[in-house]
Amino acid sequence: MTYCIPSLLPQAAALHRRLHQPDHYSLETVFQSAEYSWPGDYEGRYLLALSRLQEITGEPDAVLSEFLDRLPSHLNAQGYLGAVQAAGHWDEQQLSGHGWLLRGLVAAARVTERPEVPEIARRILRNLAAPVAEGLDSYPWTAETRQLTDGGGVSGTIAGEQNGWALSTDIGCIFIFADGLAEADNCFNQDALRALRQRLLEKYRALDPLAVKMQTHAYLTGARFALREGDLETAERAAKCYRDHGMTDNFANDNWFGRPEWTEPCAVVDSLLLHLALHGATGKPEYLDYARLIWFNAFLPAQRANGGFGCDCCLHGADAGTTLEVKIPEAFFCCSMRAAEGFAEAAKAPAELLDSEAPVRVPVGAGLHLRGAQILAKDTAGVVRPLAERRGEPWNIYW
Repeated sequence: MTYCIPSLLPQAAALHRRLHQPDHYSLETVFQSAEYSWPGDYEGRYLLALSRLQEITGEPDAVLSEFLDRLPSHLNAQGYLGAVQAAGHWDEQQLSGHGWLLRGLVAAARVTERPEVPEIARRILRNLAAPVAEGLDSYPWTAETRQLTDGGGVSGTIAGEQNGWALSTDIGCIFIFADGLAEADNCFNQDALRALRQRLLEKYRALDPLAVKMQTHAYLTGARFALREGDLETAERAAKCYRDHGMTDNFANDNWFGRPEWTEPCAVVDSLLLHLALHGATGKPEYLDYARLIWFNAFLPAQRANGGFGCDCCLHGADAGTTLEVKIPEAFFCCSMRAAEGFAEAAKAPAELLDSEAPVRVPVGAGLHLRGAQILAKDTAGVVRPLAERRGEPWNIYW
């Protein structure tokens, strides 16, 4: 297999192999039952991953083709995955999952010539997305109106219902839906749902992510949604809020604002993509510096020996802990698939992204040893090595 950028070959090829192994990625496993609590999420992330990897391999993927063959048979009578929603009821996790499915359909349309793809997306937009407009004002956007501000595991769950909304412990994941909505509406639907997108953008602008303890993955995706909608000011403000309040010392993330329980490569990818996009939109060199720091010290170190990606502890200063320890060996149901977009965007990024030696001009944590953009850490044998070479072992970043 040939990759467009040779320096991506070992890591991207390892992920490609992982996403074609049958333990978690046979299509019998990828397509979930109608009772799955995240309809569209597994399927959408996998479709997006295969499509984005095909962009950088340049080779047709037979599994991608078979996925598209099978997808229509899994859709409900309204053309989407999971239960048909009654009027006046919205499932946040179903919407979030379909954000990934919509983005996957857009990516698939770029690398295949499947004529059914646009119509599948349009039915989702018409029958699942458009009715959200009726419920936006009843969604609990603030800490004062939200009954849930805590709880949740690595895979979010429905915490309860409020005002017709089945709400997720992945607080704010409605903005993962918003990003997929915006991309697919523009690509397939002549921007017919622009009014809904603008209302979602207004809600995002008014958010206090710290007060509601928003999931950083969702917040970063919302920032990318804002940028997709042309709101550079909001995207820049969100990126700074995340760096100030949600980023760890090795440029990974806390899973929720104010809750440093584990990192999540899904959010690391969002952070990488956001800073690359902000660099492209503004030309400001600091955004490329942050992207390089994220790439070498958060994205690459989250890859495991099997090619998948997993979650680590959250490091915030040497007094709080010095060793990057594994929390979840592999998040095969989300992060391994999400990592494909990190490699795909790196393949399109300025060549400087992959320059490990050039110095950075942005602040890093006191006590860290930096060579260029790379944190130098001590491995399990006490040998000083770039953190990017870690594959899940406990490495000390303060020494």
